[in-house]
Amino acid sequence: MNKTRVTLLLACILNTPHLQAEESARAFMERSEAATKANTEVAYERVELRNADGSLIQARRMLYHFKKLPDKEVTLIRFLSPPALKGVGLRIVDRGDSVNDLWLYLPATRRLRRLAGAEKTNWFMGTEFTNEDFEDYQIPLYRFRFLGETACLNGRRCRKVEAVAEDSRERAITGYGAKIYYIETENLYPVAIDYLDRSGELIKQYRTGGLHREKSYWRPEWHEMHNLKNGRRTRIIVERRTLDGPLSDYHVSARYLRSAP
Repeated sequence: MNKTRVTLLLACILNTPHLQAEESARAFMERSEAATKANTEVAYERVELRNADGSLIQARRMLYHFKKLPDKEVTLIRFLSPPALKGVGLRIVDRGDSVNDLWLYLPATRRLRRLAGAEKTNWFMGTEFTNEDFEDYQIPLYRFRFLGETACLNGRRCRKVEAVAEDSRERAITGYGAKIYYIETENLYPVAIDYLDRSGELIKQYRTGGLHREKSYWRPEWHEMHNLKNGRRTRIIVERRTLDGPLSDYHVSARYLRSAP
C-alpha cells in the first residue's frame, strides 16, 4: 500500500463520527469544568429531607467549602444543625489519582475515618445523596459521548453527555452504570444529571433551579436529588455563597473538620 493510500486510510479512521464525538465530548466536559469551578467557594445551605408525598422529614444546615491547592482540590462538607448531626463532615481530596480520598468525621467518636473505595456508594447521612455524588466529573476516569441536544427545564438548550467509568478501579466501586449530564450550551453549567444503575435503569435524578450569574460563574439557588426507588428527595437551598473569596488552607483541612463548628 503506497504512502498516499495509508494517509487517506488513517484520515478516514480518525475522522469517524464515533471517535470525533468521544473526543469532542471529553473536550466539552473539560470546558464545562473550567468554566464552572471557582478557585474557592464557601456556601451556607439549608438541607431539606422530604418523603415521597412532599412532607418534610427534617431540615438541616450545612457548610460547604471548596479550594484549589497547588497539588490537589479539596471539598469539605460539614453539618451545622440539628444538634444530633452537628459537626459531622465529609472531606474529599482529589489529587488526580484514579480514586479520590474520602474522609468521614463523626464527632461522637472523634474519629476521622478514611472511607474504603466501596463506601463511596454509601448514603450520606440519611440524604438521597451518596458520598460519590459530591465528587466532580472525574474526567480522566470516564468515557464521554454526546447523546444529542435538548431543552432544559429552564427553557434553555442543553447538551446531553453520557459518562461511563473507563478506569478499572472506578468502574469497580462506582454505584452507577452511567451518568447522563444535561449541560447548558451557553454557560456550560450542569443543570441536571440522570443516574443509571448497572442494568441501565434510571434510579436517581439530580435537578437545579434558579440558575444565575455570580461574578464570572453560574450557580443555582437550589439543587435536589430525587430517589426514584423510594420517592424521597433531598433539596439543598443556598442561603449565601462566596466565590473566589479568601479561604485558608486550614478551612479545608482535617484539623478544621475536627474542630468545633
